[in-house]
Amino acid sequence: MKPSFSFLIIFIFFFAISCKKDNVKTNQQSCNTCDSTSSGGDLTLGVLSIEDSNWTRQTDGTFKSDITASILQAGGTVKQVYSIEIVSAGILYQIYPSHQVNLMGGIFSSSINSYYNNEICTITYHYSDQNSHFGQLPNGGQLPFRIIELRILISE
Repeated sequence: MKPSFSFLIIFIFFFAISCKKDNVKTNQQSCNTCDSTSSGGDLTLGVLSIEDSNWTRQTDGTFKSDITASILQAGGTVKQVYSIEIVSAGILYQIYPSHQVNLMGGIFSSSINSYYNNEICTITYHYSDQNSHFGQLPNGGQLPFRIIELRILISE
């Protein structure tokens, strides 16, 4: 009885992951001329491309997306994340580490947080205050986009 229960749990886990709408592309280009590590050696970076559509409302005008599963699905780990960039109209806007960008009527930022032994990578979008009109947000408070394209550099 116990092996069939374990099989059922594993099946549900993989089924839940496969239902995710995000699109992940792995680009194995390396950056051998990027910043060097503290030991003086070169840092080699791989590139992951993710189309993120998994946004949840936190408060009025604030939305958050957890991209941890997308990074893992693409073959990387959160510990390997070197930087995160939004791709918009062919321009790269860096939002991690410690960057914010004003784009699409709001502010994008990203963070990596540790919970026990797990690290979680999230992206936050917040409408800028200048876009509210007497407390009303544009688009009825909905996101001004459906999908956001991300370029994630990971250390290899």
